[in-house]
Amino acid sequence: TIRPHYLQVTGFDEHGRPLNQTFENFNAVLVHHEIDHLEGVLFIDRVQGIEDLYRIKHDQNGDMMRVPISLQPML
Repeated sequence: TIRPHYLQVTGFDEHGRPLNQTFENFNAVLVHHEIDHLEGVLFIDRVQGIEDLYRIKHDQNGDMMRVPISLQPML
């Protein structure tokens, strides 16, 4: 599952005051991940198959790229 890279969260802070905050890019992905935990959703609940798993590697230009686990040799 691809996580959103834009997320608007409304709720209350630790003092009970209204909270309305927008998260973008990697921060949005992190906040969505944490909201999943609050709702009892785990990583394994979102994985449907090995094609959903990947590693981040650097290509020959030094740019980050996703490499599917299914294309990597097993140890």
